[in-house]
Amino acid sequence: MKKKTNLCMSCMKELPPDGVCPVCGPFDKSSRNPSYLAPETFLAGRYTVGKLIGCCGESALYIGFDTVLNKKVTVREYMPESLCRREKDGEGIAVKPEKLPLYKTYLAEFIELHSTLMRSSSTNCIQTVLDVFSENNTAYAVMDYIGGISLKSYLAGCGEVLSWEQVKDLFPPILTTLSMLHSLGIIHRGISPSTIFVSEKNELRLIGFSISAARTSDSDIGYEVFGGYAAPEQYSSARRNGSWTDVYGISALLYRCLTGITPPTAAERLAEDSMVEPMLINRNIPKNVSDVIIKGMAPESDNRISTISEFVDRLFEQPAPVTDSSAEIAIPNVKAASGKSSHMENNGKNGANDNYAKPSKPVISAKAKNQIKRDKIKFIVIASALSLIILGFLLAMIITASSGGDGVIDKPGYTAQTPRATAPPPPEKSEITDIAGVTSPSDRFTGETYQLPDFKNTVFSTVSTSSQYSYLVFNPTYEFNSEIEAGQIISQSIKEGTFVTGGTEIGVVVSKGPEKVALPEYKDILAEDYVKQLADLGIKYRTEEEETREAEEGYVARCSKEAGEDVSLAESEEIVVYIAKKPPETTVPETEPPVTTTAETLPETEPPVESEEEKPATETEP
Repeated sequence: MKKKTNLCMSCMKELPPDGVCPVCGPFDKSSRNPSYLAPETFLAGRYTVGKLIGCCGESALYIGFDTVLNKKVTVREYMPESLCRREKDGEGIAVKPEKLPLYKTYLAEFIELHSTLMRSSSTNCIQTVLDVFSENNTAYAVMDYIGGISLKSYLAGCGEVLSWEQVKDLFPPILTTLSMLHSLGIIHRGISPSTIFVSEKNELRLIGFSISAARTSDSDIGYEVFGGYAAPEQYSSARRNGSWTDVYGISALLYRCLTGITPPTAAERLAEDSMVEPMLINRNIPKNVSDVIIKGMAPESDNRISTISEFVDRLFEQPAPVTDSSAEIAIPNVKAASGKSSHMENNGKNGANDNYAKPSKPVISAKAKNQIKRDKIKFIVIASALSLIILGFLLAMIITASSGGDGVIDKPGYTAQTPRATAPPPPEKSEITDIAGVTSPSDRFTGETYQLPDFKNTVFSTVSTSSQYSYLVFNPTYEFNSEIEAGQIISQSIKEGTFVTGGTEIGVVVSKGPEKVALPEYKDILAEDYVKQLADLGIKYRTEEEETREAEEGYVARCSKEAGEDVSLAESEEIVVYIAKKPPETTVPETEPPVTTTAETLPETEPPVESEEEKPATETEP
């Protein structure tokens, strides 16, 4: 349902008396995609939905406002476009009949994922899920509106490279969170600089959770995998995913942070693995750290570090003492004997070649010793905290699971059952500059140069929300075109191949499809199915009932135009669909049969016969 509000649908700030937001300007309703919820849609009796922020093959993300807590939120709607479509009322979801089992399976996974995240809201390293509920034949997850900037932007501001000391300070909490999520059965599969935010307190927060199919390239729904960070198993639904999938992602992310270079994609590595070791790119990276990253990015999962706990242990493991320029090393005194050179190898037996003196131990400076001691303490603290947090969450899950709950699906035929619950309101956060899962001008590499691709014939809704093109600001205009399918890009304002800087605005012309379309055949078609055809074609229509015996009740009796005739979309021509209604039965009133009177007739009789006695006597001659 719609509910009028005095909030800007772009930023959810209160509008001034003139109704125009001083920050966002006038809100343009004409560019709204009818496949998604309209601004001012009101959900669950408390959430106002604003403009569409982004979409993927699994869901759509909107800015929203919680009228109970009086705060800005984000609303994620389960909306796999390949399996369903929006009803003509602009809110309900109509599932394609042949896709219903798949729709229900992914719906159950969507609800379970966000319900589990809501129960894990005590950690501040993930985007908090505040509510999960069902409405409009689908499900919604309400999340806090997080602040800060993406790690992608953060790296741009740090010269693209972090030192190992910076990484040691930033990443332990996010590694602990990942381990905890894995213990709950949640695999992220989308770890990248775009799905981690850095708060104003310099803390990392993980966002962008999706169902497994949305992170696998050959699934039944639209997918989003992050090239260079996605593991090889994410390119085939036949391969198993697990904690090792996120180990690959976090290892690739550390590779990017420490070297400033995005790793080659898994597909490229499977064809020819030419990835350079991190320490060969940045010689300030410790060798053991470089080795662990390479091991965590092994293309074959069997050869890869399998858990985050093991990854942490190896990553922060103190290597054997290695001297640096500040260490004082005593040169071993080697005696030569039997005329053999002093660099000959030992034969492997104890006591052999005793003529060669063993080298003395290197002398390490006090500075190096103190650094080793500090690193050991840090590792012990991290490992202990990791174990305690995982234990606490497992205990909380056991307690929560015992409480039970009733289902919330509002349509018959759905088997996914999830209790409706709302997490305690989190503490108020400071004003934010970016939104989870959204690419905004502040989230772009404003100092880098990119070569523009050719966007012609690509789907605008996919391109404009893809993280691959987050360095661009898209400015769409729409026009009718009989050669390019609706929703596809016709042209772009900047020629392909042109080099542009991050944050460049590019105008694109998007097709609205042909100006005219032929009215489809309506004979022997249910009215409900026919109007769906019209809606898919973009034809404006209204329905009226008509009593007739020419078509079955509920079927299309006729239209205001004949099938095959052109309908003008450019002029918003309206078609009237007449739905057959059975006329009432006509019955003849019962009456008594008319009484007819006939003249009385006498029965036919033979003429009288005179008796012989009555005959007169006749004389006879003698």
